[in-house]
Amino acid sequence: MPPRALAQKLLKDRIAFFLLKFAVIFGLLYGLNFGIIALSIPGGLYSEWVAEHLRYADFLRTELIQASSNLLTFFGYQNLYDAASLQIPGVVKIKVAYVCMGFGLVSFCWAFVAAYPQSLAKKIIYIAIGTLAIIILNILRIVGLAVITAKDAFEFSLIDHHTTFNIIVYIFLFLLLMRMVNRETGSGR
Repeated sequence: MPPRALAQKLLKDRIAFFLLKFAVIFGLLYGLNFGIIALSIPGGLYSEWVAEHLRYADFLRTELIQASSNLLTFFGYQNLYDAASLQIPGVVKIKVAYVCMGFGLVSFCWAFVAAYPQSLAKKIIYIAIGTLAIIILNILRIVGLAVITAKDAFEFSLIDHHTTFNIIVYIFLFLLLMRMVNRETGSGR
């Protein structure tokens, strides 16, 4: 089949077209996020302009750490934090790396919602809910890691908290996105 005919067929198939839009949007968001992060870190491809004007990853990391610190304080744990880590003195220091902040998960959520045919207002609502949920779950992960280590509940190296977090968030996103799809198709009313 010639490329033009294949492209026309693809655009007529709603599911294939959705998957194509999703893949393109996801790739752009994911690449853009990590491209901006790469350009804002000294060395390599560093761009002073990007580092000065597009440091949203550093802002988000600071907010995640500060919120986690506040929650730990609420639960009675003395802690210290800086721009990149949270510490319970004498017990644990948790460094929050860029790959631990959920940009891939957020890109997945935003791409799915943006590609799905629905009104702009609904897209904004689902993107906001998904993003907020990812942030809250990430805060709970950071706090959970600190508390588990402080309580010496089990050997920290026995779990892969990054993969566990991703699985939990993807399950949540699956449920959220299935609710969105069911409401849009009328099967969830």
